[in-house]
Amino acid sequence: MATRVATTPERLVGTMFVSGATVLYVGPLVASKRHTHPAAQIVIAPQGLAIEDSAGGHIRAHTAIIPPRVPHGHGACAHAALLYLDGDDAASRALGRDAVARCETWRRDTLDVRVPHAPTPVMARALIAAIRGAIEPARPPGPRHPATRRMCAYLDASSDVDLARLSHDAGLSPRQMHHAARPGGAPERSSARRGCGRGRA
Repeated sequence: MATRVATTPERLVGTMFVSGATVLYVGPLVASKRHTHPAAQIVIAPQGLAIEDSAGGHIRAHTAIIPPRVPHGHGACAHAALLYLDGDDAASRALGRDAVARCETWRRDTLDVRVPHAPTPVMARALIAAIRGAIEPARPPGPRHPATRRMCAYLDASSDVDLARLSHDAGLSPRQMHHAARPGGAPERSSARRGCGRGRA
């Protein structure tokens, strides 16, 4: 009975997908020396991947999130997915702010994302969405702009909506308030209240 010997890949022969400023690679990984990326890097290796940091720390992880601009190296593996988030991406900036140079803090083995072996563009988009969904937990929407907060406070405290008072409290003209509060002709109170959940600065 012949024995099959696992070979170490010597070059990247997988498939790369680009979606906006996000890059996804699926395929074998070659071993690397320590290096950095301006982008945050999410690694998913179903069979595990050896990763090291600049201080000599080592881990073996199935999933890891490597912050941007943090020195790291990794071993080779037969199949994995790498997702690079642009340095200006909100998630990448958050990872950069919270970056720790020790690789034991990068492990995220609780992420449950399957890596297909021959992904189509549709599968790649689904994989990107699954990875991003796993690292970006949904947060309940909340009012952010001061005018939105003032509108919500008025609506919460009032049983009858006075559009003139609402616009005054929000710092908008009655005309601006009328257009803001009646998208598609919806009643002022219901549409303005919905706006309290998605105000933006």
